[in-house]
Amino acid sequence: CFLPLIMLGIFVPLVIILVLVTALVLSLPLMILLLLYNVFANCNNVIDKTMVDNDEFIDRDIEDLPPEIDSIENLIFSCDPSLTLRKVQADLSATETLNLSSKPDMSTEELENIAVLLLSLNPRRYRMRVLNLDDSRLTDEKLKTLAPLIVRFHTVSIGGKQDFGEEGLEQLRLFMEHVYGSQPVAMDDEIVPLVKCEKILLRRLEIKQSKAKKGVTDLTWVNEEVKGFEHEDEKTLMVNELANMIPYLTSLILDGFLREIRKNKENQLWQLWEKLNFVDHLEILSLRDCDITDRIIQKCLIGLSNVRNIDLSGNPDISYIGWKGLAETFEIRRGNCRIVQLAYQNSKHTIDENSGEQFAKMFCKLQKLDLRGSQISDEAVEKFLEAFGHKEGNNVSILEKLDLSGCNVSQA
Repeated sequence: CFLPLIMLGIFVPLVIILVLVTALVLSLPLMILLLLYNVFANCNNVIDKTMVDNDEFIDRDIEDLPPEIDSIENLIFSCDPSLTLRKVQADLSATETLNLSSKPDMSTEELENIAVLLLSLNPRRYRMRVLNLDDSRLTDEKLKTLAPLIVRFHTVSIGGKQDFGEEGLEQLRLFMEHVYGSQPVAMDDEIVPLVKCEKILLRRLEIKQSKAKKGVTDLTWVNEEVKGFEHEDEKTLMVNELANMIPYLTSLILDGFLREIRKNKENQLWQLWEKLNFVDHLEILSLRDCDITDRIIQKCLIGLSNVRNIDLSGNPDISYIGWKGLAETFEIRRGNCRIVQLAYQNSKHTIDENSGEQFAKMFCKLQKLDLRGSQISDEAVEKFLEAFGHKEGNNVSILEKLDLSGCNVSQA
C-alpha cells in the first residue's frame, strides 16, 4: 500500500529537476545574447579622454549640487534678507563674484556657515574668482573664520572700514602655510619663488583706503578714514605681515593704505621693501596715495624693477632723484628687468626737465608710461621727443604708449 506513495515521492522531484534543467538549457542562448549586448554597449559608452573636454572628464566623479538646495530661497545673513543662497549661486555661476561688501553686521557664525556652504559647491559649476569684503568691519576672528574661503578666490578685496589687525592677517597667512604644508623659504640672496598650490587660488589682494577729496582719480577706491586702522604702530605691523604673503600673490593693491604711517616709513616698513627685492613674480603693485618718497624708492629699486605693472600715482614727494634711481636701475638690470608699465597720474607738482629726462630714459624699457592729468613742462616734452628720436644703441625707445590724457602742455 506504500508503493504508490514511494513512486510518487521519487517521480515528482525527478520531474521538477528535469523541468528546471530544461529551462536552464533553453535560457543559455538568451543569457549569452544579453552578455554580448552589455559588453558591446558598454564599450560605446567608455569616456574617450581625447574626444571630450578635459574639464568634463575631470568632473565625472564630482557630484553636482543636490537639486533641493537650488530650489530653496535660504536666508544667509539676517542683516540682508535679499542675499539668498539662490542669489549667491546665481552670481557665482554668472559672474564668478561674491559681493559681501558694506555688511558690517555679519556675524561670525553666519560667515562660518556661508564658508562651509560655498566650499561644498561643485567648483566646476560655481567658479570663485572675486570676493568683495570692503566695508564689512571684519574682525580678527571673522578673518580667521573666512580664511578657508578667501584662499579659494583669485581676487579678494578687504579695504574700507575694517576692524582686523595684524593678528587677523597673520591667521590668514598661517592658514595658507598650513594648506601648502610648509613655509616658502629661499637661501640668502635668492629669489623667493611664487607658491603654487591647487588648494590656494588667491593671487590678488586689495586693501584700499583713501579720503574722499577733490582730484581723486577714477582708479582710486574712495571711502572715509578707517577707524580700525588709525593706530600707526598696528598699521606698521599689518603691512609687514602683508609682506609675508607676497610669495602667494601676483598682485598687491595697497592704495592709500600706507598713508597713515608717517614716521620713518622707509625703515618702519623695511620688511615690505626687503621682500619686494627678493621676488620676481609680481605682476601688479599699486601704491597710489601712499606718501612714497625718494628714500623709499631707493630702498626697493630692484623690487620695483621686477614688477611688470607699477602704479605710483598720488605720491608728490617722488622727485627726479627717485625717478633717476629707477631709470639707472632699469639700465643696469636691462636683461633681468621685468617692468613694462609705469603709472604716475595727476602729479601734484609739474614734471620738469629733470624728471622728464629720467622718464625719457625709461622709454628703452617701458612699453607704457601713464602720466595722465599731470602738468608737464615744455622742457620735459622736449626730452620725450628726443628719446623717441633715438634709432641706434641701447637707448632705442620701445615705448608703445605714452598716455598724456588731460595733461597741461603748452601749445608750443
